[in-house]
Amino acid sequence: MGKYTAEQLKIINSKSKRIEVESPPGSGKSYTITGIVEKNKKDNHLILAFNSNIREAMRKKISDLGLENAVVHTFHSLAYDFFKGGDQIKNFENRKLENLDYFSLENIMRELKLPKALVRPMLNEVLNFCRSSATMEEFLLNKDETLVLRFKDIMKHITYTEDCPMFHEFYIKMFQLMKYSTNMYDTILVDESQDKTSCYNQIIENIGSKRVIHFGDNLQKIYAYNGAIGMEGSGFKLTQSFRIGKEHSDICNALVSDILFVDFAFEGVNPNGTVVDSFSRKDNITVISRTNKNMMSRMLEEIKKGKVVHIVGGKESLGLSLIELIYTATPKKPNYYKKRKITSVKDAVDLYMESNSREIKTALDFIGEYKGETMKLVNTIRHKTIDDIKLADVNLLTAHKSKGLEFENVELDDDFPKVELLMEKRMTGKDISGEVYALYVALSRSFGKLKLNKDIETWYRKRQNENTVERLVDFIELKDIF
Repeated sequence: MGKYTAEQLKIINSKSKRIEVESPPGSGKSYTITGIVEKNKKDNHLILAFNSNIREAMRKKISDLGLENAVVHTFHSLAYDFFKGGDQIKNFENRKLENLDYFSLENIMRELKLPKALVRPMLNEVLNFCRSSATMEEFLLNKDETLVLRFKDIMKHITYTEDCPMFHEFYIKMFQLMKYSTNMYDTILVDESQDKTSCYNQIIENIGSKRVIHFGDNLQKIYAYNGAIGMEGSGFKLTQSFRIGKEHSDICNALVSDILFVDFAFEGVNPNGTVVDSFSRKDNITVISRTNKNMMSRMLEEIKKGKVVHIVGGKESLGLSLIELIYTATPKKPNYYKKRKITSVKDAVDLYMESNSREIKTALDFIGEYKGETMKLVNTIRHKTIDDIKLADVNLLTAHKSKGLEFENVELDDDFPKVELLMEKRMTGKDISGEVYALYVALSRSFGKLKLNKDIETWYRKRQNENTVERLVDFIELKDIF
């Protein structure tokens, strides 16, 4: 076994049946997980990750260590493998996989001859059901009888209609309801456990094992809007970050302390992690924005400066095809988006008002910002950005896309909500935790230089000065007493 901290060894050596480990950014979660697998070579382990990138990275670590007593899955790959080749969901393997959204549900409800006006409220019901741990009977208890009948018709249609798309949300829920259990695994290890829904939690319980160990950080729970329930905590903590520096962690701790009144603090121990006012010309820089809109504006600025730009996640993740589809649509040459006819930007606006689609909103924001320059800028993005991050001067992404990633030199964009405003909203009882979590994630991505935006820098320096004055006053008062 490798060299571990006392905190990591406490977790690795624990015999507790259920553990929840508070794990701040860069605290060696993966290292601790592989340490548990290596320590308990006679046990079989199931490691559950939340996306395929993390899954593949963990599989590589397990393979590199020569460990043969662990398998790594995402929740979705575990469920997919269960249904593959079976007959629980008709024609499962041959169906087109996609996320359930307004338009896909609209198509189903049209086939079932259900009222179009009910698509949005029914979508909320279906998604809430898929995120819950409830059975269908429990979920529909005390609901309107007409809604119950329509809801059941939709569920049957998705399950038994062979040419209906298969939705990720649906088959993971069906997997939970099937109560899959096995005696194959002695220990289940859950990474990024703060992002699990009640449905995922029930899947873990259903599988069954002697031990369950959760690793996560509630301060990185940026998917609450998707039903993430977070962790309760069980006294186990990792309080050192090997990714970031001391000042990085001080800023993160101050942020959550001042706004959310959270007293859990961690310490960055990377000596190369520093906060800087500027970067050198040779530095490869990663700019983290709050919104796609600001990220695209920054991209165009950097291209105009002659910088080589890379979009983390791929340029098409910006929705360029949808922007083009909306902008170029005319009555004579209409375009179609998810089977809906678009002949003008106004049609797209109406479609957004009907569906509340984030993708359409992002496209409309871009068109509204750049108007007649829209297609010129879309083509600029397509042809002037590169796919290889190693060849770029500047990398761009949003805070949500940055989750689970790290970069040497990070700059925080200026479109995050102002700290003072977040404090004011918090004092009036508004839930601003999602914004604070996104900012916390962005601030903890750098293993080298971190450049703050002006607002964060002003707030933090002011806070430092106030603390210095308070400490000086305390010292003078103590001196007078003694």
